Amino acid sequence: MVKKIKYIVSLTVLLLAFFQCKKDHNVLGIEVQPEDDKLGAQYFPNLQVYAHTIGYDSINSFNSSIKYLGSNSDPYFGNLNVGLYMNSNMTVNNLDFGPTAFVTSAEIVLAINNLDYAGDKNAALTYSVYALDSLLSPTRSYYSNNFKLYNKNKLLSVSTSTFSQKDNILSLRFPVDSNYANQILQNPKYLISNTVFQDTYRGFYVTASSGTGEGVIYDCDLDHPSSGFYLYYRASAAPADTIQRFQFTFSGSSSAKFNTSKFQPNQSLNNQMKGDTSLGAEAVFLKGMGATRLKVQIPDLKYRSDSFAVNRAEVIFNVDPTFAAGTGNYNLPPKLALLPMDSLGRETLSVDQSNTINMTRYDGYYDLANKRYIFNIPLHAQAIFRGKKKNHGFYLVVADPLPPYTIRRDNSIDRVIFAGSNKTLKPVLNLSYTLLKK
Repeated sequence: MVKKIKYIVSLTVLLLAFFQCKKDHNVLGIEVQPEDDKLGAQYFPNLQVYAHTIGYDSINSFNSSIKYLGSNSDPYFGNLNVGLYMNSNMTVNNLDFGPTAFVTSAEIVLAINNLDYAGDKNAALTYSVYALDSLLSPTRSYYSNNFKLYNKNKLLSVSTSTFSQKDNILSLRFPVDSNYANQILQNPKYLISNTVFQDTYRGFYVTASSGTGEGVIYDCDLDHPSSGFYLYYRASAAPADTIQRFQFTFSGSSSAKFNTSKFQPNQSLNNQMKGDTSLGAEAVFLKGMGATRLKVQIPDLKYRSDSFAVNRAEVIFNVDPTFAAGTGNYNLPPKLALLPMDSLGRETLSVDQSNTINMTRYDGYYDLANKRYIFNIPLHAQAIFRGKKKNHGFYLVVADPLPPYTIRRDNSIDRVIFAGSNKTLKPVLNLSYTLLKK
């Protein structure tokens, strides 16, 4: 019996050894493939990328809580003036301050969002407040070159100031003409509802201008509880009556606010923006709020054949270290978007942005360690190689690369200066693909 068991064990070991050593030819090993059928991995670093600075006619300004206001003379870009339209809102119906009430003063208050700004935060600007002729709609699209909605003859105040504290909140504060405010307080027939109120008092337009120095543009939160149009009043002329205040808000379902912007580039940048593309070989200038964008050409992205499987197509833009920030504060954009052009020169989304999986690899975020931005567009490059897309060029813009938000151009005043194609840190394409040889 013992001998029989030993025999069975020995036979089992031999059989296992035999099958383990046998080659499975159902799996094609690379060593048995014909040489011409092997997959060829190709890598081409530092392919040329060309860019130059261009401008916008205008941008869409969205009805959102965070808006900008100010005037900034950037030492490397030029002057950017950002104005603000807004309507004020009643939070209660049937307001009546009484027949003897009168306004002692009035002001607009805008809370500054985390003291976010571009320029010299302590710069004193001259602010002008105008009354609107037109109703603002919260559902309408407005553009940054729309300067026609206010009445230049209805100037409600001119004041020069910097930021200050309001209810322990850093704020911008502008006086409003007391006669205008008195009309609101002393006419309760226009205070029966928010609709009637806004139809009568349609809102404000605020502009800013700087004297000497760089000036500043502030990031304001109009939905903040302290932001609003304030009336300070007494119930009567009696000495015992204390000053009270009432706030009309800039928030709510009927609120509308949007920015205007006007960019005047300095002479050097103006020459590049007007068509001297050779200047882009030294440096290119990208700034948010509809100031500038980059027109980008990548000549090595062209039709080749349908045998290309692109692994990575990295477009790299390096921040130029030779440009100092200036005396004020200028932040780099936390993220950018590289958008293909169509045949009419319009912005489109890359194939990678339209693909959920590849969108996570697309990147576009600022690489602080290497001071650069990288965009990985393998699907779009492959579509060009295979003739499914044409390479009309790209735009590099200050925008969120995520498709639902890429359209926004009015939510950042940050800027960045990149090295041009003549510099050591020039923009490049690093391309890697696999080619099936036939």
